[in-house]
Amino acid sequence: MIKTSRKRHNLTQKELAKMAGLSQGYLSKLENSRTVFHSPTITQVILLSDALKVDVYELAKWFIDKEINH
Repeated sequence: MIKTSRKRHNLTQKELAKMAGLSQGYLSKLENSRTVFHSPTITQVILLSDALKVDVYELAKWFIDKEINH
């Protein structure tokens, strides 16, 4: 969801990371990791949803589903 939304807005990982107050490396892990070790905080979910202009609840659900299905 993050990568798809980021690409839809023609943003690089570096640009989105800056907008959301994250490091590019951490954003990469959020986009690509299938492990629970890279779960964002609620604040990070809110910042990402604002930057991507997506519903905060949908993004939170995406992360929750990702952890459940791990």
